[in-house]
Amino acid sequence: MRFKKKLVISVLIAFVLFSSYYLLKHLFIKENATAVSENEFKPSFLNDKLATIYLSASIDYQREGSYTVYIDKKGEITTSKDGAIELGSIAQGEQMLMKENPSEINILGKKTAHFKFKNKVHTGYGQANGYLKNKKIFYTLNNQGFGEKDYQSLIRWGNSKKFQEQILNGYFVSTGSDDDKIYVINQDMDTDHSTFHELNLQNRPTLKKGGHVKPINEDWEVYSNIIIKDKLAYFILYHTPEDSKDVSFKVAVFDIEKNKLRGAYLLGSYKSEDQLIPPNEKHFYIKDDILYHFTAHSKIYTFNTKTMKSEGSFSLEQKEGLEVKFVHLNSDHIYSLNQKKTGEYEISSYSYQKGKRLNSLKIKGLNKILDKNHVSEYDFFMLEQNRNDVLKIFNR
Repeated sequence: MRFKKKLVISVLIAFVLFSSYYLLKHLFIKENATAVSENEFKPSFLNDKLATIYLSASIDYQREGSYTVYIDKKGEITTSKDGAIELGSIAQGEQMLMKENPSEINILGKKTAHFKFKNKVHTGYGQANGYLKNKKIFYTLNNQGFGEKDYQSLIRWGNSKKFQEQILNGYFVSTGSDDDKIYVINQDMDTDHSTFHELNLQNRPTLKKGGHVKPINEDWEVYSNIIIKDKLAYFILYHTPEDSKDVSFKVAVFDIEKNKLRGAYLLGSYKSEDQLIPPNEKHFYIKDDILYHFTAHSKIYTFNTKTMKSEGSFSLEQKEGLEVKFVHLNSDHIYSLNQKKTGEYEISSYSYQKGKRLNSLKIKGLNKILDKNHVSEYDFFMLEQNRNDVLKIFNR
C-alpha cells in the first residue's frame, strides 16, 4: 500500500514538473518571443521589418537585460534578449544593423558577424552609435565613468571583417557624424569647459584640437545629437531653470573649418508642467535647409539654416490620450512611438507640412514586455533598407 502511495505521489510530482516545463517553454517564451538570436544572423532576417526599438534596463537593474524589438508590416514583433546597456542604441547602415552588448558587437542583415571584447560597458551616451557610409565603418561611443586620472569613454569601431575598441579620455555631452567623420562635444568635469572635437580614427583614435563652445554653461546645456551640413555642426541647447516651468532653447552652430562657434540662435520657448526636454537625443532634422526640432510637448519649431532665423512652429495632428515615448525624423516623415492610455503602443507618421497626421501602425505585444520588465525605450527608428515598404504603410 505504501509502495502504491509513493508511486502515485512520484507520478504526480513528475506530471507537475513536466507541466511546468511545458508551460514555461511553450507559453511564456512564445508570448515574449525572446528566443530568436539564431534567426537574427540569417541575411534575410531584416527583409520584412519596418522598424526597430531598443529597450534596456538601467544600471540599477542590469539583470533585467535588454530587448531588441523588430516590427514587421503587420505590427507583429520579434524580440531578442541581450545584456543591458543603459542609454544604449543600435546603428543602421547599408542593409545592416549593429547591435552592442556589454562585451560584444553583433552585425545583422546583408552581412553578419560577431565580436567579443575585453572591456565591458553598462552605459551609453544616448543614440551615440552610428555608421560612416564613405568608410563603411560602424562605431559606438560609451560612458565608462572615472578612471584613475581622468573621466573615460570607450569607442568601438569596425565592420563585418574587423572590430576594435579603445579607451578615450573625456566625457561627451553630445555626439554625431557625417558620412566620413565622428564629432563630439567634450566637457571637462573639473571646469565644465566644453569643446567641440573631431574624433580621428586613423591609427589610434584621438580627439583633434577642440574649439570652445562658450554658450554651454550652468544655464544652457546640450540636449541633442550633432548634425553636420555644409561643414557646419548643428546642435540644440536647452535652458531649464530650477523651480521653474519655463523652457527656452537655441540652435547652436559650430564652424568646423574655422574650429569656432558661429553663433547660438534663440529658437523658441514654452511653459511645461511635467516633461521639460524632448524624449530622446535625435529629435531634430534638416530638410531642404530648414531645421525641424521636436519638443517635449509635440510641437515642431523650425529654423532656416541659410538666414539663421527662426521660422515659427506648428503642432503635430495627434489623437487625444497618446504619450510620445520616442521620435524619429528622416527625409520622408516625422515618426513617433506612442503609448495609448490602454498601455498599447503604435507608430504614427506626420508630414513636415504643418504636422498633418498620415497613418498609424499598432504594435502587437510590446506593452507586455514593458509591463513585465524594468526596461525603458532608448532607441527607435525606421529601417532605411525597407524604405519603400515603410512608405506604403505610413505615406497614406
